[in-house]
Amino acid sequence: MNQLLKKFYGLLGIKKSYALKFFVITFLGIHIPLIGLSIFLLVLPNQLDNLTIFWIVLGFTLIGTVITLFILNFLIKPIQQADQALLQYIKDRKVPNISIQGEDELVRLLNSMERTIHKTEELIDQKDDLIYLLSHDFRAPLIKAKGVFELLRENPEQEFAFDLADKLALEMEDQLALMESLLVLLQDHSEKSIPNISSDELKVLIRGVIENIQEKVDAKSLKIELDIEESTSIPIEKDLIRQLIFNLLSNSIKFSNKDGVIKIKGALKNGSFSLQIKDQGIGFDPEFEDQFFQKFASYRQIGTQGEKSTGLGLYITRKIAERHRAKIKAQSDGKGQGALFEVEFPLN
Repeated sequence: MNQLLKKFYGLLGIKKSYALKFFVITFLGIHIPLIGLSIFLLVLPNQLDNLTIFWIVLGFTLIGTVITLFILNFLIKPIQQADQALLQYIKDRKVPNISIQGEDELVRLLNSMERTIHKTEELIDQKDDLIYLLSHDFRAPLIKAKGVFELLRENPEQEFAFDLADKLALEMEDQLALMESLLVLLQDHSEKSIPNISSDELKVLIRGVIENIQEKVDAKSLKIELDIEESTSIPIEKDLIRQLIFNLLSNSIKFSNKDGVIKIKGALKNGSFSLQIKDQGIGFDPEFEDQFFQKFASYRQIGTQGEKSTGLGLYITRKIAERHRAKIKAQSDGKGQGALFEVEFPLN
């Protein structure tokens, strides 16, 4: 019966209008008694008395009512599903998965409602990320800064206080970069308006990131090799991709040993543009590859000079990649074997 109704609702004339479906069903339901009586009159002309006609009309009226209510219940079922899903979301924050098929205005409305809820949940998650960062990770450097300032005020000639201040300045730069990354991600960047830039422009952008992070590169005597092949057009948002590159490059620097080499390569690959950042650092166990881009990932490592991890940098990087419909992955042959981070941007 459900398959029959689905075929009926898919008829060319009514499949795109919920109101028209409702009208057709109620129209047929109202006229079932008249149709039934007409059939009896045609089959048995002049053989029906008034009482028989009354019972025929009453019987077909009841049949028509039952059929109409059954079909209308099928018609309003999506509304009932959406109502239950919405109540469940309000009660337990369970994101609905209605998955209603069709082309009419009701289906479009319910699907839009579902997409709106999913988008709202994404914004809530981003807000939670920012609140967590502000309430936890940014407190530590502020507390340290307060201690350094007190030391400088009480003992202005103590050299160790200045050494602490230098280290604190570097730590606060990292935290500021992470904050800027979150703020950029929270901005409204429409996928439909992503501009194209050339691979040559991307090369200039990467060089700018390297210049901004040069102090950390020099601190470990690292060498960065940049190789961007072929001039092609890539649909990316500069501000976001600058932050993505900064996050990945900072990650490679953090886990690289002194005098190591970091290779940044960009090239066409299977109809997409592949950007790779490869280091010779401490690497990681391959079984943890999927955990690197999760929010507040439990698998964390300490940098080669004791650098700490917030657990947010690579998660934000993944969100930026997703906004560009890009694929991102991490690879390593094991501990001590270095790591490769790759982002594949679609060219369409």
